[in-house]
Amino acid sequence: MSLNIKLLVILLLVLISCNKNDDTETTLDQFEFEDTLVHNGIERSYTIHFPPSYNGVDKLPLVMALHGGGKGDGKEMLDKNHFDEIGDDENYISLFPNGVFSDWADGRGVTDSDKAGIDDVSFLNTLIDTLIQKYHIDAARVYVCGASNGGMMTQRLACELPQKFAAFGSIISSMPDLVYNNCNPQEPVSVLIMNGTDDTFVPYNGGPLGSLTDGGSVIGTEKTILFWLDNNSCSNSNLTKTDLPDIDDTDNSTVTVFDYSDCTGTSEILLYRINNGGHTIPGYESIFNPVPLVGNINHDIDAAEEIWKFFSKHHK
Repeated sequence: MSLNIKLLVILLLVLISCNKNDDTETTLDQFEFEDTLVHNGIERSYTIHFPPSYNGVDKLPLVMALHGGGKGDGKEMLDKNHFDEIGDDENYISLFPNGVFSDWADGRGVTDSDKAGIDDVSFLNTLIDTLIQKYHIDAARVYVCGASNGGMMTQRLACELPQKFAAFGSIISSMPDLVYNNCNPQEPVSVLIMNGTDDTFVPYNGGPLGSLTDGGSVIGTEKTILFWLDNNSCSNSNLTKTDLPDIDDTDNSTVTVFDYSDCTGTSEILLYRINNGGHTIPGYESIFNPVPLVGNINHDIDAAEEIWKFFSKHHK
């Protein structure tokens, strides 16, 4: 074989190898790990979990879950809500980012992140874009949910980044007053809200937050629902109200579901009213907090399972 032919063969092999690397799977050393992203000069961290089905070729949905305030972090959100385990069964990637000061700039203006001028809306937007490119995530099936401070951050994202997520879920939280005053999504938004009527931290009917919180105020559950109904041009005539079975009659709480599905396009508003529920996440959290410190924990439903059931119906 002549030298020129040998060089040509080597060149072809190199080109084939390059193309193969572009199209084949992204390999993982482990299916759950922590990573970082520098945003606005700050190193931000997150935990990401992949289902066993992940191969780097097939595009999978992504569920981002935001922790609460105080000393919350992504690992705690992962451990207490088992979105990762559900993702293993339902074939989605789960993401648990960390706030800079263990909280989120949710728009109330009172959290450490808000007061420090942290742009969490931009950070989470950049993080999603980065992961879509890196791990072949389906951009039409990206979802976000959060609890308490994370739930209020979710409401802010629904106002400011409605185009990024296919659906939103807020637990034990509603829209902050200051976010409400400036919320103008200009497109239909699918939202699930899951709140306890006896929540002393984030009051169901709105107003100032409880004494053990950062402060600020929220518009309340029903006003938040009414805002999204109006935004989505939903009709009350097609409201479905369901009292779920009281599976555990020792938890001093029950669940009523209000489903508004007669809305623009495929958008949907869903309210899980936890009657007599406190500032607690229904279901799985009871494993970690068998004696509730901030109100009744409902055992009739599992929050993460209900949220995924809602998310799975929606895509961009």
